[in-house]
Amino acid sequence: MDLITRSQKMLDELGIPTTSFCRKVGISASYFYACKKGTLNFSKKVYERINDYLTKYGF
Repeated sequence: MDLITRSQKMLDELGIPTTSFCRKVGISASYFYACKKGTLNFSKKVYERINDYLTKYGF
């Protein structure tokens, strides 16, 4: 499962606002949405930070 899908699953299951999630992982909501749309890709550092956060909470 890719990172965007895992992130969206966490947001949907826990009812977390996208802006709160982004704040926790240290990115802007507009950056997250751009990556979700495919306009941008996560940098390696951001990818690792989000992956660690999702893994920490079992997603």
